Amino acid sequence: MSTSDDRPVVIATEDPTSPDAQRCLQAYFAALEARAREHGAMSARLETNRSLTEAIRLYRSAGYQEVPAFNEEPYAHHWFEKDLTDS
Repeated sequence: MSTSDDRPVVIATEDPTSPDAQRCLQAYFAALEARAREHGAMSARLETNRSLTEAIRLYRSAGYQEVPAFNEEPYAHHWFEKDLTDS
């Protein structure tokens, strides 16, 4: 762990497909989604590039569904959304 502006920063260098990394990333998503719900969000959206196959697999495993493009990001090829009202 390093610091930036006197705040802790975690740098993820572990293989994102390892079991430990998957558990960490799932916990990260759960925390972000809980925070979004606290602030009244009804859904969460993600985008990624087709070359990031681990990210695509992770988003799907976290319950995100592929949806039509919701922005014009030129480097995005996959768009995902998760309904936060069901969780």
